[in-house]
Amino acid sequence: PTEVEVVDNISTGDTFEWQLIDDGGSIVATTQLSNPTFRIVNPGKYSIFLKNSSSFTGQTAFFQVDNIEVFDL
Repeated sequence: PTEVEVVDNISTGDTFEWQLIDDGGSIVATTQLSNPTFRIVNPGKYSIFLKNSSSFTGQTAFFQVDNIEVFDL
């Protein structure tokens, strides 16, 4: 198992919808914390997806990081 800490320093919204997605497209974990830590227990490739919205402006932005690879030791 490993932990991936996400630090969001580019978004301007006030709501966060994070998803950890495995290489098969299944959602492994979700959170609404601004800077979450995901615990990954199975080896494989993962993506982290963020939907960030502003309740003030109504704007929504999407961010994604692919090919996070976790190895079995």
